[in-house]
Amino acid sequence: MLLDHLELAVQGVMIEENEDQIMEEVQLFNDMDVNTRRLLKVYIKLGWKKLNEYYGKLSSTAYVAAVVFHPCKKWRALERLWDQLPTRQTSEWRRRYERSLTTIWEDKYKNKAYGAGSGTVSAAEATSALDYIERRLAFSRSLATGSSDSQGRQCKRQPAAAISPQDEFDQYLSEPPVDNMAYKADPIGWWRDVGAIRFPRLSYMAVDFLTIPSSSAETERDFSSCGRMITPLRSRLRRHIVGMSQCLRSWSKAGIYRPTLPLSLLEGENWRQVLQLVGRIRVDRDSETQN
Repeated sequence: MLLDHLELAVQGVMIEENEDQIMEEVQLFNDMDVNTRRLLKVYIKLGWKKLNEYYGKLSSTAYVAAVVFHPCKKWRALERLWDQLPTRQTSEWRRRYERSLTTIWEDKYKNKAYGAGSGTVSAAEATSALDYIERRLAFSRSLATGSSDSQGRQCKRQPAAAISPQDEFDQYLSEPPVDNMAYKADPIGWWRDVGAIRFPRLSYMAVDFLTIPSSSAETERDFSSCGRMITPLRSRLRRHIVGMSQCLRSWSKAGIYRPTLPLSLLEGENWRQVLQLVGRIRVDRDSETQN
């Protein structure tokens, strides 16, 4: 609304609410000389330019993609929001975000091979978040290390997809939003249960955007515990070991990864005793099983 307010101000019009709570137009440049009017227009245009710049930062492609890849929202939710704004920038926003998403899709996901198991998802895999994350991590490694030769070998092994790669993105957008209460609060669940089968390549792109944290606070809290992990007795731990440990700890708290030993027990000073106790319990269980 601020963008629209400044656009009208450049034209010399402002919309204000009178005492009767009725909106009316007010001429901004009345009783102003030419120089003052010209100077005020320059200031308003500069303010609009700066405001539009910040709006672009707040409404990045990641935010738009999170809505578009929500199976119950897609472009329709954004269009309903933008239709309420009288600013002339709404049509340009749609075209800009469409170009950005299409470029990302074509450059990083459209022609990428996917694993043989991603085309068919069993009931156990559909309920296992860890299996999906493992496939997701494998795909990330292929993006970083895959060469043209390895991609050629993978393409020979890949099974035929239900939808050709070039049609997945357009096919998904052409379908109406999903009307399912279960997936309104869990869009990733839809991509795991349905999208991974119908749109095997597009599902990777969707999950990449949907799993971006809305805030860095949780990540900062996770890695702030690294200082407690590095003690004089563990001062030679390498960076990747510390990072892996913190990720496992975060996944354990989120319920994605369920270790046999609660990782929270290893945060105190008695972590050695905890490991020794667990070792004794396992030895006793093994001996009972053998007997």
